[in-house]
Amino acid sequence: MIGASEGLPRLVGAAVVLLAALLGGCAATPYAGPADDNAAKEFHSADRRGIVYVYRHERFGAHQPMPLYLDAQFMGRTRGRTFFRWEVAPGEHVIRTGFEDGKTVRIDVRPGRIYYVWQEIRVGEDGLVSRLSRVGDHRGRRGVRQCALLVGTR
Repeated sequence: MIGASEGLPRLVGAAVVLLAALLGGCAATPYAGPADDNAAKEFHSADRRGIVYVYRHERFGAHQPMPLYLDAQFMGRTRGRTFFRWEVAPGEHVIRTGFEDGKTVRIDVRPGRIYYVWQEIRVGEDGLVSRLSRVGDHRGRRGVRQCALLVGTR
């Protein structure tokens, strides 16, 4: 039988490993620098690609990171008042938020066009849930301007 003085260090060590694993899985996506943030807010299009902005401009649930996927590829986690800007190839793309049962938006991207997607956070039966909605240019630009650019994988 392990004595209390021997078992406690093992328990503490196991707790530290578990905590590190949990926090590592929720690591925050880093912010871009001010120059990149300002350039993204000029809303320039790309000749042969489409631009997709996904923004989360609300303060509600700001502390809770929410994962985003583009065509099943993990792109990062948003927080309150943050956004992503992705240049994507023409064609259909699927953006998903949340976890396994996350909500999706499909966009048929055309070259030279800009698309805006609002990531809304609400209280659901099991805590905070995320929902995606396509929005128009005026509303999208206004929402993005309230946010800070995140460094994504594209």
